[in-house]
Amino acid sequence: MQLKEGVFRCIMQLYDCLLTEVHERCKKGLGLAKYLNSSLAFFCYDLLSTIEPRQVFELVSLYLDKFSGVCQSVLHDCKLTFLQILCDHDLFVEMPGRDPSDRNYLSSILIQEIFLTWDHEDLSMRAKAARMLVVLLCKHEFDIR
Repeated sequence: MQLKEGVFRCIMQLYDCLLTEVHERCKKGLGLAKYLNSSLAFFCYDLLSTIEPRQVFELVSLYLDKFSGVCQSVLHDCKLTFLQILCDHDLFVEMPGRDPSDRNYLSSILIQEIFLTWDHEDLSMRAKAARMLVVLLCKHEFDIR
């Protein structure tokens, strides 16, 4: 189901306000930021089942734009967690891309972030990225659709 433009614009504005709060709290290293970050991810996760995926991808794109260019470990961990939650969706494997020529928008973003994570010095983040890659590969390999 595609949301009407006005409704979706209101959702985008609210989402952007919450995203700004998460970003600012993450930079300060506040624990509440991780909970807010997960809540935003689960919000997008739930939307994937109810509205047109391309509209959700706009929210994901807004999230990634907000978190781009910052190399703080806490922010990168929030980004990985956000993508991990989204990519756990039942329909993840068969999701379309942002454009008709794209295969799977979320997979490509997740793989990009995983490879960026392997450049970090934090071993726990590298391990998290490796686990995410294994899960991603298993989903694609064993999906019967």
